[in-house]
Amino acid sequence: MRWTESELQILRKHYGDMSWDDLSKLLPNHKKSSIKNKVGTMGLLRNKQYLASIMIQRNKQRGRDLTYDLIAKIALQYKSRSSFLTNDSSAYQTARRAGFLDDVCKHMIVQNHSRPQLALFKIVKTLFDSEIIYNTRKIIPPLELDVYVQKYRIGFEYDGSYWHNNTCDDKKNDVCKENNILLIRIAQHNKSKYIADIKTQLCEKIDVINKHCGSTIISSENINAINDTDIIDYVVNCIIDDDVIKKTIAKYSTYHDFRKNEINLYGFLARNNILEKYTAHFEKNNKWTVELILQEISKYNTLSELIKNNWSCYQYIMRHKLNHMLSELKRANIKRGNV
Repeated sequence: MRWTESELQILRKHYGDMSWDDLSKLLPNHKKSSIKNKVGTMGLLRNKQYLASIMIQRNKQRGRDLTYDLIAKIALQYKSRSSFLTNDSSAYQTARRAGFLDDVCKHMIVQNHSRPQLALFKIVKTLFDSEIIYNTRKIIPPLELDVYVQKYRIGFEYDGSYWHNNTCDDKKNDVCKENNILLIRIAQHNKSKYIADIKTQLCEKIDVINKHCGSTIISSENINAINDTDIIDYVVNCIIDDDVIKKTIAKYSTYHDFRKNEINLYGFLARNNILEKYTAHFEKNNKWTVELILQEISKYNTLSELIKNNWSCYQYIMRHKLNHMLSELKRANIKRGNV
């Protein structure tokens, strides 16, 4: 049955805070499936308060009364939003839908997983003996500052090539200037060497920073003295809890099993150059000889199969520059369209 204008008005008015059953009673000429389809095509959204109340009701039915105080207590167990969401999604989602997620997560340094921003925060925090705020919209609302030194009214931005655009950046520059805030921008030049990027550009802007502060607050020696390993450890600890990493890796004794079952964590550790730190206890495989390698390769039809089933053998071949032994498997891979 066609929808009338009056029925559409009812749907717009009541969908935000009314259940499907109640909506069906108000719209008796339409089946529930038809109402759901119409809601989708109209792009209507539930009210946050309604979603929160539904979540609270469900949790009560499951034996948990997720009040603000209880969720705030639960949130304190976690260092990052990702670990909070992963370990207690119902509490996380209840807080999000009720509108107080930011408040219960305020002790968490990570608002997102930008490694360069976290590195910038660690460096600035080390340089200034002052309160440092991370990812805040309270200084120049509704615009955000990546890092803010409250005592000296200095903002720091890491301008990743993907997220920043000229219009927003120009507006932020103007607002900071109007509020007597020095805004220091760090441009992304090398995605993998962001720590060196940050240090180099901070050194270039030392005079501007010290002039704004009215005295010599920082120097190039201060900046370069900050240990890169300490910065990386800090970033990693913010993104993934160190205890969680160790607990996960403790399940394995070889690279092969670890990589096969925890490919995302393996990639994360490798990208941050800390794989060896967490896997030093793994069994070292020194058994490979040319004869054994040829025997192992003969078991597989493609290079993909070798990598999947015996990572340690493949790794040994690559480390010892024996790539020529993989030529047949590589050709098979190409024929099958795997590379």
